Amino acid sequence: MNAKALFLATLDQATAVIDHVAPDDYHRPTPDTEWDVAALAGHMLYELCWVPDLLQGKTIAEVGSVYDGDLIGCIGGKLACSSCTCPGGTGYC
Repeated sequence: MNAKALFLATLDQATAVIDHVAPDDYHRPTPDTEWDVAALAGHMLYELCWVPDLLQGKTIAEVGSVYDGDLIGCIGGKLACSSCTCPGGTGYC
């Protein structure tokens, strides 16, 4: 499987998980007592956001802080990535 196909499969799997999370569930605990569902989902989304940029050859410094902030809250709980409508893009993957 090439990198693009692997990323798309990973995104599909992550989206399927997030799609089953109800808005009231985001503040529920996870097995890691330092993270609630929102923090875990936000971390997962944050990490996924970097993949297209890095595969395009951008450095961490070039990407900078574009994905900092509440990526889930700004898109209604759906996954987005480098073309996210917030903080700086235009759409979903």
